[in-house]
Order: sequence, then structure tokens, then C-alpha cells
Amino acid sequence: MKNFFDHQDRARRQSGRLIVLFSLALLGILSSTYLVSLFVVNAYGLILRNPHTPAVETTLWHPLLFTFNLLIVLAVTGLAALHRLRSLRGGGAAVAE
Repeated sequence: MKNFFDHQDRARRQSGRLIVLFSLALLGILSSTYLVSLFVVNAYGLILRNPHTPAVETTLWHPLLFTFNLLIVLAVTGLAALHRLRSLRGGGAAVAE
């Protein structure tokens, strides 16, 4: 019995590590999409800016843009997770494949 509980404890630790790594991956994806969209929005604003108006100061923090990126990343990740859960409902055969 000791061997089973050792494996169970190890699996719990590995699951905790995977959750932390998954959270870090989501944070990295959110950060990268935010920075790319920030660059695109700033570049697009500079291209379309009227030459007679003063230059707009660019900042790194746009709460609306961040919220939009957060919702998109969470929606895509959530839909992918739901798709995976749905595909694994077939039981052991689906998991084995």
C-alpha cells in the first residue's frame, strides 16, 4: 500500500507544478498578445494621425485593450479546454487514443 500512496503524492505534486506552469503559460500568452496589439494600435494610430494635430503620447497601459486581450485569451483557452473535455468523454478508449 505504501507504494500506491507514494505514487499518489507524487502525482499531486506534479499536478500542482503543471497548474503553475499552465498559469505562467497563460500569463505569457496574455502578455505577448497585449504587447503585439499595443504595438499595432500605436502604429495604426500614428499612420492615420492627422499631420496638423499634435502627436499623441503612447503609453504601455491601456486598460480597455488589456481587458479585450484578456477576454479573447480566456475565451480561446476555455473553448479549447471544453473541446478537449468533450473529446475525452468517450471513456478509456478515447483517452488511450
